[in-house]
Amino acid sequence: KQIRALHGLDLVRQKSLFGGPYLWFNFISRSVVHSVALLLVDYNRKAIPLDELPQISSQERETYEQWLAEEESHAASSAAATETSSITEQNYVTTAFTALHFLDDDPQRDRELAQRFGDRVLQRVQVDRSLLIRRIFGTYPMHDRPKEQRMVNLYALYAGWLAGGRAILFPWFLLVLLTQLLLAFVVWIARSVREIRNPQLRRTNRDAARAHYHTAVRKIRRIREPIVAACTRLRMQFDPEYLGVPLPGHAASALNGADVEVDYEFLNPGIDAIDHVERLRQRAEADMQRLHALIEDGLLVKAARAVSLPDEAFASPQHLRAASVAYLADYRNVRRHLSSEEILQDVCRMAVAGPVPPRVWTLQPGLRLKFHRYWRQFGSGDRLARRSAWRAVAANQWGAADALGCLPEKGADPGAEGVQILAAILLHPGRITEQLLTLRAIQTLSILDVLNYREHVFQLGRYAEMGDRPGKLLQWNTTPTQPVEEPGTVDTASGI
Repeated sequence: KQIRALHGLDLVRQKSLFGGPYLWFNFISRSVVHSVALLLVDYNRKAIPLDELPQISSQERETYEQWLAEEESHAASSAAATETSSITEQNYVTTAFTALHFLDDDPQRDRELAQRFGDRVLQRVQVDRSLLIRRIFGTYPMHDRPKEQRMVNLYALYAGWLAGGRAILFPWFLLVLLTQLLLAFVVWIARSVREIRNPQLRRTNRDAARAHYHTAVRKIRRIREPIVAACTRLRMQFDPEYLGVPLPGHAASALNGADVEVDYEFLNPGIDAIDHVERLRQRAEADMQRLHALIEDGLLVKAARAVSLPDEAFASPQHLRAASVAYLADYRNVRRHLSSEEILQDVCRMAVAGPVPPRVWTLQPGLRLKFHRYWRQFGSGDRLARRSAWRAVAANQWGAADALGCLPEKGADPGAEGVQILAAILLHPGRITEQLLTLRAIQTLSILDVLNYREHVFQLGRYAEMGDRPGKLLQWNTTPTQPVEEPGTVDTASGI
């Protein structure tokens, strides 16, 4: 299921019909390509270099001055001032303008443009550049819609569609609604075809140009947030310090000040994402406490002896971090083999103490049979307690279903197989370290990508001139408060 979700983040091919990052990425990128192409045609045909102005005719000079005096480029607003036939008859004056003039605001490039074409052309480029960004990233501004269109009011829906006997006529209302939607779609198609055939009929999207910066941020979020969310979830499954949980034997995490709390303060996700972080943090805290107890009981010494190494062979900080990462991620099933009984006890205790977990509707006869055997041997409580425990195990909370399948047989040494697995992992701790570094780097770069998007759009769109204040939207502070404990092993600076 997680692999399918990751495949759905593809920005090259569409994997979802009605949503996903590809839909918005394709919409934004195509809009940018089309608008920039129109701007390039407009400027390369009408912008005249300063050294050629004395040689042009009076009619050409008048046309040039009218073009400079226009409030904005018609190409930027997708409106054509002339018929298509007349446009094709115009010659190109220059080829100096490129896409970078409208997608970047490099000061050196702007100075060169002003030296060749003059300050008035540069000012016009800056205006069209900002309008390009504002219109594309300001489409469908939600803050301009009435409040009732931005929220779902179930009582209002009931009163308008079902109350007062309207439920009997609901099929008729639904048919009328579908007919209206179909007619609106046909009208939209007809208008689009007419505007393509007659560019002068296209309407300028001034509402989008006046949209606030938060509207642009929502577009960026729809494109990039699914990828950031996937990288963040993946890192939380492997990196206990990112969740703010210290490694066994440590008083605090080395990533305090550069953990998930800082990232989420910048990303501002929904309440569901915050609840998910809290659940993962509780599991990580329980895992590190469990692993700490195992280490105090000689786990690392047993692992070293299992591969005929000295007792202190796995006592380095790098080995400790590798063991913690492997245990949290249940790498090679090491967690379930080391602590199957303890995991089941923790999950059943939480399920019995809290509200009854929701029912799991999938049929799992083999798992249910194993649970009944476990409950007869170790369980305690009434029928309600057994039902709560079963639902928690069936939902695989904290990996309880996985642990149930690895319970040792009677008389077997609990955790013996887990010690062998851990020993094989700790023979090469650098492999875990490299994977952790890679995961931290990818997740950090994904957030940097969002920050770069926001900064670039804010700067190109000149939102500050509209009075917009980005606030925390452009603030991502990641400074660890703890010193790095193992120089050269895992760099904790900037969360990496």
